[in-house]
Amino acid sequence: MPARPGQRAGGTKREFLIIADDLLYGTERSWNAIRLACSLAQCPEAEVRIFLLGDAVGCAVQGQKAPDDHYHLDRMISSAARHGTETGCCGTCTDARALSEEQLVEGAHRSTLEQLTGWRLWADQVITFRPDQRADTTPVGNRGSPRLQGAPHGRPYDRIS
Repeated sequence: MPARPGQRAGGTKREFLIIADDLLYGTERSWNAIRLACSLAQCPEAEVRIFLLGDAVGCAVQGQKAPDDHYHLDRMISSAARHGTETGCCGTCTDARALSEEQLVEGAHRSTLEQLTGWRLWADQVITFRPDQRADTTPVGNRGSPRLQGAPHGRPYDRIS
């Protein structure tokens, strides 16, 4: 019997890792990332994990105050968790925003780059939602290395080549 769409032969689940790295509100990237995760989580043929980087870690803060007619990312992450989705929040990113594990919604946890690496190796498909970043040639300190625009808190990113 042939596999159903989205399912591997033999009936095993497909594994999806969704990575979000953008503001909670103001753009729709984080919303679309969580929306896709929620949709995939409801498919019995899919196993989903979400990893939040940068400003996207705010998506997992519980008790967000948003207008009633607006989306609530914390509620969406909780809904995905009820369908088996695990959400990791970059620990360095949560620390930089003074967020504690207790502030995170149920189903989300403070995570590490090592866990993201493991999830990447686990996943059949990785889907990323992040803002465009263009390189400029402003030196960082005395190292003369280029920096990427849009670094949070005015701190530059070093480009790895």
